[in-house]
Formats: sequence, C-alpha cells, structure tokens
Amino acid sequence: MNVNPWMRMVRRGLGVALAATSLFALSNRAVAQLELVVGAADLPRTLDPPGETSNTGMRVLPNVFEPLIAMDPENNSHLLPGLAVSWQRVTDNVLELNLREGVVFHNGDPFTSADVKFSFERLLAEDSAFSLAKSLVSQISTIEIVDDHTIRLITEEPDPILEFRVASVFGSWIVPEKYMQEVGEEVFSRQPVGTGPFKVTNYSPDRIVLERFADYWGPQPVVDKVVFREIPEVAARITALVNGEVDIITQIPPDQIQVLGRYDNVSAKSQVLANMHVLIVNTLNPPTDDPLLRRALSLGINRELLSAALWSGEAVVPRSHQYLDFGPMLNTDRPMEEYDPELARELVAQSSYKGEVLNYNVQDGYYTNEVEAAEVIVEMWKDIGVNARVRIMERSQRNSDDRNLLPWSNSERFPDPLGGLWLLWGDTSSRQGAGEWEPADPDFNRLGNFLATSLDQEQRYEAFQQMLDIFETEMPGILLYYPSETWGVNNKWDWTPFQSHVMDFRPAYLQYVGD
Repeated sequence: MNVNPWMRMVRRGLGVALAATSLFALSNRAVAQLELVVGAADLPRTLDPPGETSNTGMRVLPNVFEPLIAMDPENNSHLLPGLAVSWQRVTDNVLELNLREGVVFHNGDPFTSADVKFSFERLLAEDSAFSLAKSLVSQISTIEIVDDHTIRLITEEPDPILEFRVASVFGSWIVPEKYMQEVGEEVFSRQPVGTGPFKVTNYSPDRIVLERFADYWGPQPVVDKVVFREIPEVAARITALVNGEVDIITQIPPDQIQVLGRYDNVSAKSQVLANMHVLIVNTLNPPTDDPLLRRALSLGINRELLSAALWSGEAVVPRSHQYLDFGPMLNTDRPMEEYDPELARELVAQSSYKGEVLNYNVQDGYYTNEVEAAEVIVEMWKDIGVNARVRIMERSQRNSDDRNLLPWSNSERFPDPLGGLWLLWGDTSSRQGAGEWEPADPDFNRLGNFLATSLDQEQRYEAFQQMLDIFETEMPGILLYYPSETWGVNNKWDWTPFQSHVMDFRPAYLQYVGD
C-alpha cells in the first residue's frame, strides 16, 4: 500500500521514543585512543556560536557548546536539562532557571550565572553583530542574577515559547565571560571555549580538531578525538569513506546512495529534515514584483517529480509553511503545494510578465541538489512560458541586486510557528529587513506579533492559519519540499543522525562497535 509521504512523516514523528528522561543521563565505557574523522562538504567559517547559525555550524558547535535547556534532538518538542537542571515560570513574564553546579569551561573557569548574563546580553546589545541569534531571544528584556547558580530571564510581554528560545542551538549557547573579555571576539572565533564534551584544539578553514574534555560534567564520549575535514566533492567524500580515510561523510545525493550499497564496510543513513527548501522571491524586483507571476511560478513546479528524480521519492511536499513538531499548532488539513501547469500558463498571460529572463542564483554544493533542482525547475517553467537562467555564484555574490530567485533553507528553529514562519518572514526577519518583501496585507505582521505574546493556544492557532493564508496569497517564498539528508557511516560506528544537520557525538548517539 502506498502511504502519503506527509502521513509517513507524521507516523515517524509520533513514533519517536521518549523513554530517556534526560539527554545527558546515558553513559558508556570509553574506548581509549579512538579517533573519528568526518568528511564534510563545507565547514564553519567561525567557531563563535552566534556567528555561525548555519548548517555547517550545526555539524561542529553542538559538541563544543551547550544551552541552558536542551531540545531532545530526536523530538524537538521535548525539553531536557542542559546547563540548567530545572526551570519554572515565576510569572508569565519571568523564567527562573537553576543552574548545574560543578561545571567548568574548557579552560578550567567555573560556569556561573554571570556567564549566562554575559552570553545573552552580548546577543541583545544594540550593536550586536549576530542578527539571527539576536532575533531568537530578542523578547528577553532583562537578565537578573539571583545567585551564582540561579538566574531569571524577564520579558516585557508574555512569551509562549521562552523555554524553547533558551534551548535553541542557533543562538542560546553559553560562552565564558572572563575568557571572552581576555582574548576578544576575533581570537575566540578561532580558539573558542565552551562547556561541551569536546574542546577545540585546532582550527583552520579546511580542518577542525576536537578532543575529549576530561572534566566534562556529563558522561564521557567514547571517542578521544573528532577531526572534521572539508571535502567539497561528493565523489571524493565517498572514496574517502570507502577507503577508510574518514568515518562519516555528509550530504550524499540520493542518486549516490546505491554506490555505498556496493560496499560491505559502509552504510547510508537517511533522515527527512525539519527543514524546508524554499525559493526566496524578490517581490520588489520586476518582474517578480507581480504576485500573479509568483503564483504561476509555484504552480509550474512539479514537486513530486522533483522528489522522485532527485530524492528517490523521499523529499516530502509540505502543507504550507509548517513543521511536524508544531504539535497542536500543526494543521494537517491544509492542502499540499499544488502543481497545475494549465492554470500557471493562464496566470502568466494575465500577469505583467513580458518574457524577461529571471535570474535564479545558486551556490554549488551548499544545499544538497541545489543546482540540480534549479536546472529542472527552470525547464518546468519553460513549459508555462517563463524564461529563467541558473547562475552559479560564490556565497558572497548570491544576493546580487539583479536577482529574482534564490534557494533558501528554512530550518525550524524551535517547534512553534514563531520558530518557523514568523522568525523567517516576520517584521524583524532578514526577508522584510532586506527590503525584498513588504506584506501588502498588514495583518500578517499584526497577527505575528499577537502570536508572539499570546498564551491562548486556540487563538494562536487561528492567527497562524490566517498568516499562512496571507503568505500563500502574496508568496514571497515558493515552498519546494522537506529534503531527505543522507550521511555515509563506516560500519564500525553506530551513530544516530537527527532531523537537522546537528552532528552529536555524545555516547547516547555515538558508539564504537568495532571492525
């Protein structure tokens, strides 16, 4: 029986086991002198956590830094103790956290409330350079130290998801105040100090070395050293894995999974991500300033065919801009993104489009199948009477002034519409801030601000549905699919990937099983 991909995802999400009461409670016997080598398509350009809120950063930073509260990587709606052992709402506007005692940073400095206050105030500063990380916690107005191991986070308005903001791996990691002030941000970005199970011992653009931190407060990892190597080419990564030069590789295109199946010493591990591939549309740049054309472009994309051709059928077509972890805020009755080339042709004819070439900018290798998808989509658009060209550009050049379209990865920052649609497309988002979208319907921003301050879940749900309606009408972004990510793993390792690009090498998720 064929199962709808969306329902398959729902069943998978509902089937996640929640038996572990704490992410940090699992332990195992450490195996001496073990080294794990990861071959990655790309590596972070900085190791300062709020400066690298990217897919590449997620591969490295969660092993070095920790938040106060942890989101269970196997189910993001489940919160677990981290550097805070407990937390409670004193009032609707005040979250009090009791910090873990006996924790030290990699340089031996003790972890205290002062480090928490410093870490958040650094993000919230008026001149903060960390715009995305700042947007995740900008609702916090005051950080109040009660004592060395008790702290209060205070918001001006009630925040329905404050605990999840504190748990975000995209900005809420704690850094050491004393060390940061001693060495400065530039040195810290290359020689960082955290509280995680691994410490950084070497950093260069194409190689990062982590070593097990002997004084880590939690269970010791089974591996002594983790080496990240940048290997941009897919074929080179696969060869290195098969030959035993590396133990795990990232970003295997679906058409290469069968290649790994030819070898007995390696396996492919796949996971549909809590992430959505989206085409940003410059709504202020002709001819994509016409909403009729934007709607036509969306209707002209056969997403099921893209999934079959590029993702072996594993990429899932979304039901509007929402994620499975939204729980009671998820509406599974919304229709999937539609393919209707006949209607698309009609809308193109009705629009102001006069045959201009649309510039579709991509960066080769950053997102899996980014270029391949662009080439197929451009051919689909020819069928509805639209001309577009794919331009492969460097990362720094992707946002050119003459761009009409750009692939973007919409990651779920936390399991609520505030961590998806509103964060990425709201009034303080990079999209509105970049001047590429000014909602014609002011209710989008009004509803988003209501969503951010209301504790009434039913009213929040209704507000979210109205926001989705507006988003679909104005279409500043064309939704493609939830991609399936695949990693290659040497069979001597038992490693668990998640619904994100996070690579977690604590003993709960990485075990050595031998040759």
